[in-house]
Amino acid sequence: MAPQIYVVNHTRELLELFHELLSDEGYQVSLNAYDAANLQAIQHMHPDLVIVDHIVRRDDQGWRLLNALKQGDATSRIPIIVCTTNPRLSPELLNYVQSGEVQVVQEPFDIEDFLGVVKQALDGVTYS
Repeated sequence: MAPQIYVVNHTRELLELFHELLSDEGYQVSLNAYDAANLQAIQHMHPDLVIVDHIVRRDDQGWRLLNALKQGDATSRIPIIVCTTNPRLSPELLNYVQSGEVQVVQEPFDIEDFLGVVKQALDGVTYS
């Protein structure tokens, strides 16, 4: 069975880009804008990978979702990729990165590099 990837982003065009890139690689992709139901949907779906966007200078729903996922019993082991335009990572996000719990992709990104990070994040994952 193909890996399931749950993507959360504020921008419809980026969601469409993620869908095209990931679907072309054979992944099952669920796209979602940020809302209060993201955590519940992820808990229910239990995807093999979550990709979230980290927005600078906005209500940081991505940061709250990341924390909730990493602190939840049912979701703490799901690999997460954070896509961000911020060249400086917050100390909290840097802690997750240094511990190996989260991978970061700087936007704009090279497509092949991004797909390599996705493959690396899915290494060793038993697909749902």
